[in-house]
Amino acid sequence: MSRIAALVGFFESLIWLLALSQVFQHLDRPINYVAYAGGYGTGTGLGVLLERRGALGLVAVRIITKEDATALIEALRDESFGVTRVAARGLQGRVRLIFTIAKRKHLGRLLEIVRQQHPKAFISVSDVRAAEEGFLPSPRRNLFWGLIQRK
Repeated sequence: MSRIAALVGFFESLIWLLALSQVFQHLDRPINYVAYAGGYGTGTGLGVLLERRGALGLVAVRIITKEDATALIEALRDESFGVTRVAARGLQGRVRLIFTIAKRKHLGRLLEIVRQQHPKAFISVSDVRAAEEGFLPSPRRNLFWGLIQRK
């Protein structure tokens, strides 16, 4: 998506330059300062909102829990999240590490499942630049998939 990012960046800087030139041409009115600052804040807020709504890309989620994670793993797999589990040892003894790569737009559902099953689990989320040869289906959350599963 680098071409789209470059195109968006071009228009973003063009709008910024046009707005700034208008502010500098009319420095005699304080309302212009307020209007520019308001536009900047609104643009930032809209950018964050669009980024959250689009939720493009992948995330790596690492879950560490001291408790038995069998039910959590099953709940994640029931929602079609790929899961890798590893037994490990932490500072206070034995822990379970659960790794998954998911579409960013499904992160909320994944975290909801983890919090329901293991409210005290340590959760770490990071962006993924690339992933290959993995298991990345969409979670079964739509009506159509539910109808297929019942048959």
